[in-house]
Amino acid sequence: MDRPDLDKFPKLRKRIIGTGRITDPDKLWTIENLRQGLMYFYSLYNKYPTSHEIDSFEYLPSSRQIQRRFGGLVELRKAVGLGPNDFTRGRVRAVVAGEADRRARLQEEEYYKLLTQIVPEVRVHEQKVIRPQGIRCDFFIYTSKNKGLILDIFYAKDTFSFASHLIIKLKKYGSCDMPIILVVMGEHLTQEEIDKIVANKKSALTRTIRVLSDETFRRELPMLIKSAEAETH
Repeated sequence: MDRPDLDKFPKLRKRIIGTGRITDPDKLWTIENLRQGLMYFYSLYNKYPTSHEIDSFEYLPSSRQIQRRFGGLVELRKAVGLGPNDFTRGRVRAVVAGEADRRARLQEEEYYKLLTQIVPEVRVHEQKVIRPQGIRCDFFIYTSKNKGLILDIFYAKDTFSFASHLIIKLKKYGSCDMPIILVVMGEHLTQEEIDKIVANKKSALTRTIRVLSDETFRRELPMLIKSAEAETH
């Protein structure tokens, strides 16, 4: 599935995820490139990106580049004319953002408990950076000395939100050669709906990536870990 309304943002510039380089290295990121990158992200997710999300979004520089050039995301938004007021959209937006943060923390705690019931705690690592790609994942379960199972957990409120997130996730993990499970939170998305969207993608998923609903993941977790252990040993 292609990203919607891409033609509305003609000044978008792409970089190569994991390198910070852009597809046209002779040109620098302009203010208009940056503004449209932020606006495009907002059109997809109804919010502006966090530093973690920027690192997985090909139409903006890396968070490190933004920090070095502008001093952070707040200063970047000011520089392109999308100040803090635009970012928060007032008290309602602040409440939504706070709820999302709270939900994410609770999910991380719940998944950590779930994982450590299946495998020894020493094998479960949160927010691990995968080298050499420099990609940060939510959880990494070691299955051998230097290999393991990568877990990325994200929330999708509907099928459109899921399809948009999926594009970013597949770009993010495209170069990883270890088993990867993308777990989709969202009470309105069934495994059947997820499978249908994945099957309709123009480019098939690599053999290392599976996309599962929260319900399916919980049910199949022991089998998923055993499969990853067999694959990475």
